[in-house]
Amino acid sequence: MKARQLIEEILSRVFKWHRFPVSLKAEAVLLYFKGLSPRAVREFLLHKGY
Repeated sequence: MKARQLIEEILSRVFKWHRFPVSLKAEAVLLYFKGLSPRAVREFLLHKGY
């Protein structure tokens, strides 16, 4: 996915010192922009084991 790669590249530059992996942040951003609420994104990621 081109959009995911672009988001991962941007996030890796902005958040390179944070504790969560860039792929996790990219997935959360994509879910949020697809219309999920922050709470729904959090619950979805918790179900995946993050």
